[in-house]
Amino acid sequence: MKSLLLFSLIEAMEGVVKRAKDDKKGTHLPTLLPELISEILSRVPIESLMRFTCVSKSWSNLTKHPAFIKLQQSRAQPRIMFVEETGDGDPDTPRTCLYLIDEGEEGECRWKGRDIPIEVKEDGFFWILGSCDGLLCVESGLCQEDPLLIYSPITKECVTLPESDRKHVVTSTGFCFDDKSKKYKVVRLFTDDDSLFYTKGEIITVGESAWRILDVPYAVPLGEGVEPLFEGGALYWFNNNEQHLSGPKQIVVFDIANEKFRTIDFSITLNGTLSLGLAVDGDSLLVVEHSEQNHIRIFKIIGTEVEGYKIQESSHVMSIRPEDCPWGLSYVSYWSKDAVMFQHFLDENKQSFQLAFYFFKKKKYRIVELHGVPNHYDIKYIAPSLVSPSATFATASCVAK
Repeated sequence: MKSLLLFSLIEAMEGVVKRAKDDKKGTHLPTLLPELISEILSRVPIESLMRFTCVSKSWSNLTKHPAFIKLQQSRAQPRIMFVEETGDGDPDTPRTCLYLIDEGEEGECRWKGRDIPIEVKEDGFFWILGSCDGLLCVESGLCQEDPLLIYSPITKECVTLPESDRKHVVTSTGFCFDDKSKKYKVVRLFTDDDSLFYTKGEIITVGESAWRILDVPYAVPLGEGVEPLFEGGALYWFNNNEQHLSGPKQIVVFDIANEKFRTIDFSITLNGTLSLGLAVDGDSLLVVEHSEQNHIRIFKIIGTEVEGYKIQESSHVMSIRPEDCPWGLSYVSYWSKDAVMFQHFLDENKQSFQLAFYFFKKKKYRIVELHGVPNHYDIKYIAPSLVSPSATFATASCVAK
């Protein structure tokens, strides 16, 4: 019902846009209460919202008002975003475009991508480290990690973070919002040698002039593709020193407000694990295991630091015929209570793939038809918003085109 109502609102607003374009003598808009216009515009997809800003100066000004930006941000839903890779999937080639995915109606397996050009005057590398409130934290240099940028793919604005004076060999970076201080923070865990079992750390509040050292009492996995989970004011990693055949023993938690580390202690037994991920379902933290024979196990961690933690396990064997997936799958994310997302590989080298879902209740495996996207891409998530780095952060900005 909500979906139908939203569709009707968008259709009505699109009619207004069309009439405004067709009116050669001037733009005549229907008289609506400002509160009603705000309600409608804050609920439409970001693509429609940006088109509607061309209708009139008053609508455009509305989308720049802090109260509207906050309202729209609160209603923005996470969406899949593809990051273009050129050079046949070579990770060292520049990115020039992002693709925001339109997932269509629920259960629909024909998705479309809307291209969003990257407009940053750097060397075009643009490696995304994290996303928060519609903003991206990115590396802009091919051969160096600093400086990091905070970039809005919607407003095309960005700011440059101060460079760190510490050496980083491999890293894992978290980008998050501190609800207590109402400021954004970037946390970077790293090693300064070839050891992966001794982790150092640093943090910066966006707008400050220098990074601060963090005392990291645990080792966490580092390197390309290792991103922490940000949820409920905290960042989460697996403890690298506690990764054994019997399963991880700890999840490392970094509280954004007090800037302290702690752990969630538990134990699970793994069997032929192909991939392991962290996810959230409501207020519960999940460990999702994809193992051999297309076996999915979901471990729900229940409890508190004071009371201790226990595990609730659910197990699913995916009914997929080998001929339907000859080159294998790779777990991407926990999609919902009833589904998980995979990369469905199309060749032996695993350079090309499609997105696919397995639905637990229906016991169905579905490949998604993707239109308007490149052959090679990284998968990211973003809740598109109008939050402006330049307006939010009192810091030096890099010039966008």
